[in-house]
Amino acid sequence: MDLCISGFINILDLKWSVNGEVIAAALSLITTSIVIVAPILVFIFLKKFKEKFEEKEFNSKFGDLYDGFKLEADSNAYLYNFFFLLRRLAFTASLVFLKYEPYF
Repeated sequence: MDLCISGFINILDLKWSVNGEVIAAALSLITTSIVIVAPILVFIFLKKFKEKFEEKEFNSKFGDLYDGFKLEADSNAYLYNFFFLLRRLAFTASLVFLKYEPYF
């Protein structure tokens, strides 16, 4: 969450005049784009490999993404992490980008 907030704040004030500022701006854009794309990639990954959740090798590699959830045949509980990350992303974006709005 801290990485997302710092990336959003840096995007508000991008400067491209000095070499150090160019590197900082580029890294900020890269980091922020990774933070935005990560929940989508987690969603796609979990949706694609839902059938492999019970396999021992798959569980040892990726079990932390859905650990602790009840995984019945028709359950979508494994998508909790996606919505958790998406909610945090929306919260940090509203903190940074809506700070001058009168209703916020």
